[in-house]
Parts: sequence; C-alpha cells; structure tokens
Amino acid sequence: MAEFFSEIKTILCRQEKVYEVLSDMNSLERIKNQIPHEKVKDFIFDRDSCSFEVSPVGKVKFSIAEKNPPDSIKLTANESPIEV
Repeated sequence: MAEFFSEIKTILCRQEKVYEVLSDMNSLERIKNQIPHEKVKDFIFDRDSCSFEVSPVGKVKFSIAEKNPPDSIKLTANESPIEV
C-alpha cells in the first residue's frame, strides 16, 4: 500500500481563526472556483461533509468525525474506492 506524506506548514493566523474556517466545510465555497473542473466533478459540501468525484479514482466522501476546539479536526472517509 502506498503512503503519502505532506510537509508541515505554518499558518500565520490565530489558531482559533484557523479552526473556525477548517471546522466548517462550507468554507470550501471560497475555493471551489479554483478546483479544476476537468479533474474534480460533482463537488458538494455542507457544514460537516464534502464529496466529489475524481477520475479515475471515483467518488470520495469525507466527513468530520471529531472536533476538539481549537486544537484539532478529525476527518473520516465515508465513501472511497481506495483505503484512506
């Protein structure tokens, strides 16, 4: 199984503000026009979940599983053709 890692980044903003934005998936409204429509289709989101279809992977749906203000937000994959 492949593993993917990303670099740790620093956000120059108050922790509470970052949590406020990331804990509500409606915040994705701000960036939805930047998503390449030829690669990501049927992008839908609400306060606690988002779903989209990525070719050739298929449909993926994430939802917020746990919130610990203002420290962490845990996501879970509800639908995914691959293990996430």
